[in-house]
Amino acid sequence: MTQAQPQLKTAETPEARVERLNAELKGKSAQDIIRAAKREFGDGLVYVSSFGAESAAMLGLIAEADPSLPIVFIDTGMHFQQTLDYRDELEERLGLTGLRTVYPVKEEVKELDPKGILHKSDRSVL
Repeated sequence: MTQAQPQLKTAETPEARVERLNAELKGKSAQDIIRAAKREFGDGLVYVSSFGAESAAMLGLIAEADPSLPIVFIDTGMHFQQTLDYRDELEERLGLTGLRTVYPVKEEVKELDPKGILHKSDRSVL
C-alpha cells in the first residue's frame, strides 16, 4: 500500500511554512523533529547514510522516531567489510526496517570508470 503524500496548504508560502514549523518545533526533541519532517514530506523524506562510525547517533534517533523511515546506503563495491558488517549490526540492533542498499549501474561504471581507478584520481567520487 502506498502512503498518501501530505496535503500542503496551497496558500502557505515557503517562508510561512518555515515560520510555522519553527514555532511548532522550538525546544522539541530530535525525534519530534524527525516525526514532523515525516509528516511534512511524507514519502519524499529519505536519509542517506554511509554507516560510518558517527552514523549510529543519527540512525538511533531515526529508529526511535520511525524505524521504517527510508534509509539509503550506496554500496559502491569499495567498502571495507567492517563497514558492511557495521551496517548490518546497526540495522538489526536498532530495528531499522526501511534500509535499502542501492548499487551503481554496472554498465555506467564500466563506461565512466573502465579501469576501476577513478577513485584514485578524482577524490570527489569517494
